[in-house]
Amino acid sequence: MPRRRRRSKRRQTSDTVEMFVIGDGVVPFWAEDPVLDDVRMAKRAWNVCRASAWRHPARGIAPPVAAVVYDSIGKAVVSYHPARVGSGHRDGKLLSHWSPAEARRRLAADVASVESFRQNKPEAAKEIADELDEYVMVLGMLVEEVSAAGRLFMERYDAWTKVEQRFSRDHELEQATW
Repeated sequence: MPRRRRRSKRRQTSDTVEMFVIGDGVVPFWAEDPVLDDVRMAKRAWNVCRASAWRHPARGIAPPVAAVVYDSIGKAVVSYHPARVGSGHRDGKLLSHWSPAEARRRLAADVASVESFRQNKPEAAKEIADELDEYVMVLGMLVEEVSAAGRLFMERYDAWTKVEQRFSRDHELEQATW
């Protein structure tokens, strides 16, 4: 087990902020990453670093991992993409098909999680109001873009599946005639 380096829970450092962008502050992302001793300390440090983590340039479109863990901000839309359909387990179950309706359902759940955060922690939400608004806006844009691309993807995926089935059937017939 990697040795944990102590971090001040009151002072923000770039390592501490980054720790919350890519992780929860307790479990190291890489073996040598600095982490805090326990969840209680991590929650306190997260309250200090929340705004900086949301504004961190490495964040991308997803919320910081600590926001998902400690503030219950959803990221179901970000993890649901048509290119991942059928490629394995996502959200604990195998995705057999992708649909714009499911993407919109996930968007509604993510927006509801942001609104719940705003109601449960109004002062913290006020501090990152612009970032939360931007996150909700980007999720909406992502759903619209992915829905348009997803329809084309699924049409091609279905067409390709039919070609594969026909090829498989023709191959089986060819093998049977030998």
